[in-house]
Amino acid sequence: MNTTYFRNLVAGCMFKTGDHQEVPAKYYIGLSTTDPTEQGACTEPVEMNYKRVPFENITTPDDGYIKNQEAITFEESTGSWGVITHYLLFDAESQGNLLLYGRLKDPKTVDSETIVTFRPEEFKIRVVNAEIE
Repeated sequence: MNTTYFRNLVAGCMFKTGDHQEVPAKYYIGLSTTDPTEQGACTEPVEMNYKRVPFENITTPDDGYIKNQEAITFEESTGSWGVITHYLLFDAESQGNLLLYGRLKDPKTVDSETIVTFRPEEFKIRVVNAEIE
């Protein structure tokens, strides 16, 4: 799902309208224990060695898809992060704006000494057709 911020960012940048922002230089993947909102609210784990990881080494677009070419691996947890239900894509390593989010196919309980990894080509983002309403 796209946040309202991201939809406005893309439309503003593509068509150079309104008060559009610059395209972020880097992107970061995060995890959430709650269903994020279109307004960008989410619940990331607090401490216990949790931090967002860079989203880099991605494929060139193919039919609107980009994928991670290498594994995306979070640091080993030092305590419980809870049940991770969603992935998040931000424009900053901390704070920043939530851009995209989605539900994990299989929620994961993260206890102490757990490493969360997305295998190569497992993390996919797709741009879909625009609609006229």
